Amino acid sequence: MTKRVWSLLLALCMAVTLLPITVFAAEPQVRQRMTGVSAVQQNAEEEQDSKAAAGYIYVNGTKLTDGMYWRNGNASASSSNYNAYYKSGTLYLKNAKITGGRTVSYDGRNATVGIYVPNGSIGISLSGTNSISNSSYVAVGIYVEYGSLTISGSGILSAGTKKSLGDSDGNDAIVVNDNLTISGTTVSANAGWTGIFCDGTYTIQDAVVSAYGQFDIGTWARTINIKNSRVTVNGCYGMGTTVSTTISGKSLVITRGTGFGDSVPAVGLDSRTNTSGMKTLVGSSEASAYGISNFDSVDHSAYPYVAVYSNTYSGNRFVDVHSSDWFYSPVGYVYNKGLMAGTSAIRFSPNNGMNRAMAAMTLYKMSKLSGFHISTGSPKNFTAVSSGAWYADAVKWASGAGIVSGTGGNRFSPNAAVTREQFAVMLYGYAKKLGWSVSSSASLSGFSDANRVSSWSKDAMKWAVARKIMSGSDGKLMPQGTLTRAQASVMLRQFASLG
Repeated sequence: MTKRVWSLLLALCMAVTLLPITVFAAEPQVRQRMTGVSAVQQNAEEEQDSKAAAGYIYVNGTKLTDGMYWRNGNASASSSNYNAYYKSGTLYLKNAKITGGRTVSYDGRNATVGIYVPNGSIGISLSGTNSISNSSYVAVGIYVEYGSLTISGSGILSAGTKKSLGDSDGNDAIVVNDNLTISGTTVSANAGWTGIFCDGTYTIQDAVVSAYGQFDIGTWARTINIKNSRVTVNGCYGMGTTVSTTISGKSLVITRGTGFGDSVPAVGLDSRTNTSGMKTLVGSSEASAYGISNFDSVDHSAYPYVAVYSNTYSGNRFVDVHSSDWFYSPVGYVYNKGLMAGTSAIRFSPNNGMNRAMAAMTLYKMSKLSGFHISTGSPKNFTAVSSGAWYADAVKWASGAGIVSGTGGNRFSPNAAVTREQFAVMLYGYAKKLGWSVSSSASLSGFSDANRVSSWSKDAMKWAVARKIMSGSDGKLMPQGTLTRAQASVMLRQFASLG
């Protein structure tokens, strides 16, 4: 089936959405794949194989079997120097730049595919910034022909193909002929035809996802489940489904449909979306409070723009930080100032502990803000801090400024947990270097664990309590307790307010 014919069928599908929603509860009789092969034509062996991990895949046209590496530009790769690594059904991408691909038969034509999985399921784990781009007129970013795909990790993936020039040209960003899951990461999929196509259940969990289909559909799947995520979809037809779409949790979904002649209606969000317990905006100025910019800049009569969000969405990008939390505003401060980032695309992990490297990095980033610059001397050459470590510059700065002195034996111990009293000492030293008065001092006798405050931290702790940088909990200071990310955000914001 060609993409043009498929678009015509889509228009017919939309025409019947005026029927009761219950009509769409049943599974369609014929399951059409993007390749034009129906489910009844697939043999049992293919269906069984699709559930197992793929035995091999193609990355940038290079065949990778289990345990193989790939490097940008198809250069020689090894375990110490790679941008892609395939192992046990998972493709690990690390700052990969995929610009070519494998030529395969796709939608009745030959297409160049950046990551091609001919048979079997696969996981993609992201670290760093990864991209898939191709200048061919017929191309696909990721194509899982018979199997499912799961994308996760702390990194970012941008899958894009050349914009179409007409009906004879066409390409898609991500195509999965079974289930697709995007979890805890950031993914963008931009293409001339379809941004994301999933011929199964498409799940977005704790993620930030954007999809764009210039001449066709932004996102299409049989069933779509969105939870605790921010999703942006644009296309001739925004986001559609053949069964249902459910949005839950702390989610925000922004869709736009521009239409395409007589074949694709200008629809932002499919009518089969379950909006129970949610609010829908069309051209509302209230959208700006939810982080939606330029919401009213389009002609909504011609280009419907729809934003749907759950009632729990409050504009904060982190699903585990709520307006009722005691650290809500401080987290917003440290994030917006660039002092602390999330632990994933949409989580802050406020109860996670901080280590010494992280603590040094937050102060190093603060030193770059106006009003917090200080002069530094010669840094200490700690034995366990390599020059290439992500925290190396921060430790050099902090030791050169006399804010940190190490843990003894010329060690900094970057991975060791930082305690509450250690962080108080760091802030105390930073305040001195800034030329602030540190004469304020409060008695610690009102805290039941005051005797657990180390002698070397007493002056700093008394100052921190006097300046309300620390207040304790349940009558305890917990000086030797591990500093949490939430506590660090509160201490940093209060410290900044003193300047």
